[in-house]
Amino acid sequence: MPDSNFYELMIKYLDVDKIRKIKENGLFVFYGIDLIRKELRATPKAKKELVRDKFLKLRNALLLVYDLLVDKHKYKTDSRISQIAEEYYIAYKVLKGKATKDEIINDFKIVACATFHHIDILVSNDNKTMLSPESKKAYSSVNEIKKLTTPNFIGFEEFKKMLRGVKFD
Repeated sequence: MPDSNFYELMIKYLDVDKIRKIKENGLFVFYGIDLIRKELRATPKAKKELVRDKFLKLRNALLLVYDLLVDKHKYKTDSRISQIAEEYYIAYKVLKGKATKDEIINDFKIVACATFHHIDILVSNDNKTMLSPESKKAYSSVNEIKKLTTPNFIGFEEFKKMLRGVKFD
């Protein structure tokens, strides 16, 4: 399951045709959650990004890549996900985490969704909140009590290494 920041990194790293081939190849199954798509939709419509010598409307490109990769593998933020996220937040605060609830709760919901649905890998470069030491300890402690398995966290650079097995021609 990719975090929100993954989609912009993908746009900058690969063109849409290659992203489509990753999906068609079947080596990876991408999962999404409603709040990530909502975050991507919040990108201003007029915002443009220079990618490979072309200006792209960022919001459209982000939503296109999200919908292409995630397809039908979408989860909704339900009460179980929200409850686990709340427990992560309580543990995070006990561990002296500094982010406010508004700054971090969506990260906790993404991790709770991946955890609850037994998703093996979560791709994120968000070292400030989602992958902070306090957050990771919060996930571990809550998940240990609930007998849940915390997903493995990898950064985008590690994900790019995993793409080496994908045929793009």
